[in-house]
Amino acid sequence: MSEDKNICPDCMGNGYRRIFKDTSEREKITIQCARCDSTGELPDDVVRYEEHDEAEYEAHLKKFFKGRLQ
Repeated sequence: MSEDKNICPDCMGNGYRRIFKDTSEREKITIQCARCDSTGELPDDVVRYEEHDEAEYEAHLKKFFKGRLQ
């Protein structure tokens, strides 16, 4: 893995995920990870909210809500 990438938290770097096939939760199926496009890595420019404080998060949200936090 290159230094400028992060492991995808959804697939844990595998590139695929296991999910339940339906609401009965009896059978699991394997799907490709949509977050990282099945590469297992995310570029550094992807915003990871768990690594930012509240002020940085609010500044990021203002880009989308034009200052109106809901």
